[in-house]
Amino acid sequence: MAEYEWDAEGNEFIDELLKKILPDFLQKVESVLAEAFRFAPYFISFNDFTRFIMQELEQKVRLSPKHKEMLYSEFRRIYEKTQKETVGDTPLRIDFNMADERTINYALSLTDFYLGKFFQGDKKLRLDVVKWLSKYYLEQGNPIGKGQEGIKHFLNEFGGYLKRRTEGKVRQIIDTSVNHLRNSARLRAIAKARITKYRWDAVGDRLTCPYCRAMDGRVFDTGEAIRTLELIESDPASLPEVKPFLTRFPLDKLKSLPSSQMPSKMPPIHPHCRCRIVSFIEEIEEPYPVVVETAVPPRSLEETAILQELTTELKALRPEEITARIKAHLGSDWRRNPDGTFDAKASRLKAEFEKHAKDLNVQSLKEYEQLSYEVIRKPEHVFIQRVFNPQTKKYETNYIFVKNGVYVISNDESLAIQTVGRLKEEIESLLSKLSGSSLSATVKLF
Repeated sequence: MAEYEWDAEGNEFIDELLKKILPDFLQKVESVLAEAFRFAPYFISFNDFTRFIMQELEQKVRLSPKHKEMLYSEFRRIYEKTQKETVGDTPLRIDFNMADERTINYALSLTDFYLGKFFQGDKKLRLDVVKWLSKYYLEQGNPIGKGQEGIKHFLNEFGGYLKRRTEGKVRQIIDTSVNHLRNSARLRAIAKARITKYRWDAVGDRLTCPYCRAMDGRVFDTGEAIRTLELIESDPASLPEVKPFLTRFPLDKLKSLPSSQMPSKMPPIHPHCRCRIVSFIEEIEEPYPVVVETAVPPRSLEETAILQELTTELKALRPEEITARIKAHLGSDWRRNPDGTFDAKASRLKAEFEKHAKDLNVQSLKEYEQLSYEVIRKPEHVFIQRVFNPQTKKYETNYIFVKNGVYVISNDESLAIQTVGRLKEEIESLLSKLSGSSLSATVKLF
């Protein structure tokens, strides 16, 4: 599956909803701009003019009753379709019940709150708009008053800014609401199938954020998640406490927490989050016999600290969760770069092929690329190396897979394969060379 196509159907849901909602929101913004254009010459005070604009936005840019009815119908269709997909071809029959109805209505109420009080309910959006107006009028010195020559320029500038923010915010709300709805549908289906565990599944492309990567592969209890879902559906005010966005918490702390202590155990964990849950028994094979141990002795106190941090993170995970993280690298791509860019010409693949093809006795780029996945699929040994990059001033984590004298290095943050080569020496020597002169820590998993 090509990048960006991992969840094409989910994207289609969102695009369909945007086509039905966004034009009406933009039209309402246009009406506010028309009012602002009509009355702007009569305002002398910047504060009064700003208050007028914000009042008009809060009153007019709202979700209409017609759109609420449409959203309920669409949400129910998405929910039922997602549940059927979750059970797949199994003989299990998924009946729609009152719990499902509550889940759909809760997703609708969330969407209604954020779209229904679009400018009133989003403090940050309101603040950003006021800041824009303040900059335009106060910092740039544009006057307010009768006969203002720049009123048309203001309308164009402010209108363009406001429409971009409106479109982006509507998409964010719909995107996040649909992800919540679909994961809730999956959770309900998993519970109906009497599957007691589910696994967190991050996308694993170059757009995947560090928080989602930290959650990828973790396993959670279905019953506990159902209780959380029912709590927030009965008491929406509890949402920030029982299912907060994880981006509110320090990333390092989250990485070191056992899955049972995570503040939130179901995606989405931030706006535009693309993570999903999957049945644990469907996706995970027997876990590797994981034993976390030091592979290369630390050379300084700083490296000792890095090693301790890395081992603490890994020991917070169960063997099944570490197995899932290892298998996530089957989604690694030669065309992704650790810095987040995309190498459409596969330059690194070609360069590494030229360096290693002879030693590996491979004849083509395709054969070289396939070899990397063969090693990752059934490795004999797996090492994790965390190295400080002095150029980016950040720590990078690489998974090093070894099988039949062949090693593969894959960057964990971006799931970008870096190289495949033949071991010409002991693995310890290779690991030491890879760490170079930078601060580093290396552990052996099994």
